[in-house]
Amino acid sequence: MTSVAAETVAAVKVLLRWGGGVALAWLIWVVYRLRSDRAWVWWPTLSWMRWTQRRMPFAPGGIVFAGSSSIRYWQSLVSDMSPLRVLGQGFGGSKLSQLVAWTDRLIISHQPRAVVIYSGENDLAGVLGSQRRTAEDLPPLFEQICRQVHSRLPETRIYWVSMKKPPARREIWSEIDRANELLSAYCAGDSRLGAIDVLTPMCDAWGEPRSDLYEWDGIHLNQSGYALWTDIIRPRLLAESPEPAA
Repeated sequence: MTSVAAETVAAVKVLLRWGGGVALAWLIWVVYRLRSDRAWVWWPTLSWMRWTQRRMPFAPGGIVFAGSSSIRYWQSLVSDMSPLRVLGQGFGGSKLSQLVAWTDRLIISHQPRAVVIYSGENDLAGVLGSQRRTAEDLPPLFEQICRQVHSRLPETRIYWVSMKKPPARREIWSEIDRANELLSAYCAGDSRLGAIDVLTPMCDAWGEPRSDLYEWDGIHLNQSGYALWTDIIRPRLLAESPEPAA
């Protein structure tokens, strides 16, 4: 289910419970937030995340997964990555440019030993008419995140997960390929960075995305998609960023 569809369903539920005025206002806010390039529009969502996490504090030294809906909807992340200790910090519909502004709260505040980032797809897609960025725009944004993290946590390893090529976003496939190439090259220039290729195994022999890995919307991953990601990402983290010895 897309970010828009999921929150629309939630708005309908509010409509049934509280009446049309509240639901309509919520739906307008959801659309505005997804169209906006401003970082502050995510403040309510991230404040709620922070409040809920206070009930189950995440000790320093774990691994933070940050990014957009592909992280947000990874419901089995904690069990999939076991025995690694991980925290999901995804906010669905967000852009890499917005993650830059929230790096301190979502990543640095948890003092992780490693960070896994999946983002950028919404920047290239220009969700709901928002600003559409190019492949060349993404490496400087990722660099800003890396600089922020390493200024406070110089030994933390940061992984860039390559962007998938959603069947429903064919018009940006060439930009995705170019962005993945540029970001992989950037990661190769720093031993503390790593690029994880999930795109290649997500495509068939002809380079077409495998539809069996996606939800009905052709954008988000289904359980098979996340199982594939687990098979790729977990061994890499176990090898390069294992749990410290007790």
